[in-house]
Amino acid sequence: MNAQTLVSRIFALDKFDMRASLNELGKQCAQAFEDADGVVIPKEFRRHTAVLIVGMGGSALGADFIRNVYGDTLKRPIKISMDYITPRWVSQDTLVVLSSYSGDTEETLAQAKSILERTNKVVAITCGGALLEWCKKNHQPVYVINPVHNPCGAPRLGIGYGMCGLLRILVNAGDIKIAQKDIAGVASFLDQRSLAFKTQEEGEKYFEGREGLELLKAIQHLKNKMLIIIAAEHLRGAGHILNNYLHESAKVFSAYFFVPECNHYMLESVANFSDQMKNVLFLFLESALYHPKNQLRFKLTKQLFSQKKIDFITLSMEGSTKLLQACEAVQYGGYVAYFLALQQGIDPTPIKVIQDFKKKMNEQGA
Repeated sequence: MNAQTLVSRIFALDKFDMRASLNELGKQCAQAFEDADGVVIPKEFRRHTAVLIVGMGGSALGADFIRNVYGDTLKRPIKISMDYITPRWVSQDTLVVLSSYSGDTEETLAQAKSILERTNKVVAITCGGALLEWCKKNHQPVYVINPVHNPCGAPRLGIGYGMCGLLRILVNAGDIKIAQKDIAGVASFLDQRSLAFKTQEEGEKYFEGREGLELLKAIQHLKNKMLIIIAAEHLRGAGHILNNYLHESAKVFSAYFFVPECNHYMLESVANFSDQMKNVLFLFLESALYHPKNQLRFKLTKQLFSQKKIDFITLSMEGSTKLLQACEAVQYGGYVAYFLALQQGIDPTPIKVIQDFKKKMNEQGA
């Protein structure tokens, strides 16, 4: 598909303006970090030995992003619970963050019902819904998202609020150190890379430049492929977010694996079934900031894939810090999934199958 056709599909198919939400990721980050600073975290909340983030889908992605970007500097462990039942280890020494973009995620609300029996150190992140009402009733601190920079409305496209709202809460709770200027740097970095063209002509001109040509080439390469993401260290959370984008926005099946772990088991199966992987494409998220041993693992893994004639492409992050690179990967992944949907003639925002499934759960659930 050429650039002219692809750009024309933006204006014809993107009924909910997902591109605007993708373009405003940097603004989401800046707004969330500033707004969440207004949440009063009681002093006793800072006295904890672990953090539990309760959330599902897009509402849990920010937590995975944060714990991987700051994994080597965290003062206390961050765990994520994506279920109806609170882990048994949670106690008065645990800081719990209930995260639900809509405020009506049933798994998160199920844990909220009994969480105060385990710890009163509970903070929430939400746009509203039942979770906000729960916070008001129980007098718990809450960051209420004002999603002005997520015009398409899909929770997964409000990822900047989840990432940086949570980041600010953890900074104020004493778990992470980061300066306001670092977030401002993220916003500026992402804004410079946004695809904010307003006309067909401007869009076609973008795809004539270096970055546009590289993106167009990647999209064409990914067409009709099952995608497997390979990431490591600070890009693991970004790989998880990209996986979500591919499933929900591009409607493409994907999976993700992490180096070094996958080198200890996955290579055998891939090498053995190489002749059956014609419709599989591996997507390597690479970084010069990885540990030297992991950089070598990426190199050797790609050499093996080349020998076995297994298709792959590499996305090398350009940001100067781990945070910038992780945000860069999230932004780029969002655009890739977006254009893959348009390439198939699909509006990327609606998730009809998931909504129908949720409806059946509500109708048939106890």
